[in-house]
Amino acid sequence: MSRTLDRAITAPRVLVSGWFAGQSFGSGQYTDQLAAALGDLPTPPHLDLVRPTARGAIAKVRFEQWTIPRAARRHDLLHVPYWAPPLCAPIPTIVTVHDLIPLLLPAYRTDLRVRVYTRLVARATRRAAAVIADSDHTARDIARHLRIAPDRIHTIPLAAAPRFRPQPPDAIARVRAAHDLPPAYALYYGGFDPRKDLATLLLAWRGVWDAHALPLVIAGRPPPPEHGSVRGGSPFFSDPSTLARDCGLPPTAVRPIGHVADDDLPPLLAGATLFAYPSRFEGFGLPPLEAMACGTPVAVADATSLPEVVADAGLRLPPGDVAAWSTALTALAGDEPHRQRLAALGLTRSATFTWPHTAAATRAVYDHVHTLPSGRIP
Repeated sequence: MSRTLDRAITAPRVLVSGWFAGQSFGSGQYTDQLAAALGDLPTPPHLDLVRPTARGAIAKVRFEQWTIPRAARRHDLLHVPYWAPPLCAPIPTIVTVHDLIPLLLPAYRTDLRVRVYTRLVARATRRAAAVIADSDHTARDIARHLRIAPDRIHTIPLAAAPRFRPQPPDAIARVRAAHDLPPAYALYYGGFDPRKDLATLLLAWRGVWDAHALPLVIAGRPPPPEHGSVRGGSPFFSDPSTLARDCGLPPTAVRPIGHVADDDLPPLLAGATLFAYPSRFEGFGLPPLEAMACGTPVAVADATSLPEVVADAGLRLPPGDVAAWSTALTALAGDEPHRQRLAALGLTRSATFTWPHTAAATRAVYDHVHTLPSGRIP
């Protein structure tokens, strides 16, 4: 039996880098959801997840460039589920690149250490046997800026976790009471770094507040200073209360509620009149997909990957255009039939993104790389 045929009929042994495993957001959520969905496939690959034993910037580089390659020797494939493959790996490597933000946005690479690290992982990614992107937008960025052939890049969209679905009234009422929220509110949740462009939403909210007295609930909290919230002597992450005050909004118009527990987030989304997401740059855009999966109408910036996620199932507004956001959100807040139409479209749209599909497509990439005769870059 040839080596290629033998590989084709044998489930590959895959080592997965687990630096972010167990975190319920970002790359951690992707790692955990993908691993679970791969395990549920009719013919699952053999997965081993390696977790770090230490934390910190130096420990992270050592884990990625030393621990993972050593552990990979006993496997057929290595999958790094975020943008940090090892420069030298003993087996074919698949890397998931969620976005190229540190490479493309100057505000995110002011630190010399970030620039050096970005150059390291960019060079290592060019050696990967295959690259997975969350969206066509990210795939194009990878091809252009990392100079990787498009046939080595595989676009595999993400999906909302199963807990994001329409919620019963008692769950919505429980979360509303826990956070002391009014019966009607709009919602933003996500990051507070510059690309999220929370300022555009808050400046636009003056019109919504004046017309409907609908408060904007902001979920999440910026990192503390020791996690890099100050760069170049200036705050990098916006404080929502300070930003709302600077935008001229009264205290009753904006309700920052800080961190929300994972189990409380779906009812919080489902109870919102609308969900607004003005981010100017996303590799995919899970928050609006999660909102749609909960039956909440969404408005997003018509930028980068967000149109791929929302399509025609939500409002797509010009990024950074305060007047356009104010007009559209004011109209949406006062038009219940339109919100109901968008909610129905969003539910239908979100159902097309599933973790079983993501897992099956990822398994197909594993099989493709595993059957390459050389075991190297095609």
